[in-house]
Amino acid sequence: MLAGGNCVDCANYQWPLTPELCAAWYASGVRYAIVGCQNPDIARLQIPMLRAAGIEVISTYAYLYFGYQVDHEIQNAIDVAIEFSIPLVALDCENGGELPGVSADTRISQIRECVGMVESSALIPWIYTGEPFWT
Repeated sequence: MLAGGNCVDCANYQWPLTPELCAAWYASGVRYAIVGCQNPDIARLQIPMLRAAGIEVISTYAYLYFGYQVDHEIQNAIDVAIEFSIPLVALDCENGGELPGVSADTRISQIRECVGMVESSALIPWIYTGEPFWT
């Protein structure tokens, strides 16, 4: 969280986002958002709504399904970030939805591949996770 909790994770699964909800978030102190790009069309609708409410979108993100091909997820987040001039792309590293039995070596390799994709797009990658997932 930024500055004591004034950042929201706006996943595609929170759709439909409304201008009223964005305004309520802003009124409650939310000033920043990160936007998931599993469905880039939804992200493209969420970002202008957040911005119209005064909430700065500081990053897009891609949820990584380890053990599966993740290039498409990362490319969605890159494309949306470029389209909306957002400099950061987060790699959402958790353990839900991954291929059963995926190894730590596979996870590490995929994270490196994703970091490379983001960096080659002249954007800044970062890891979005929590301690229970990271260990």
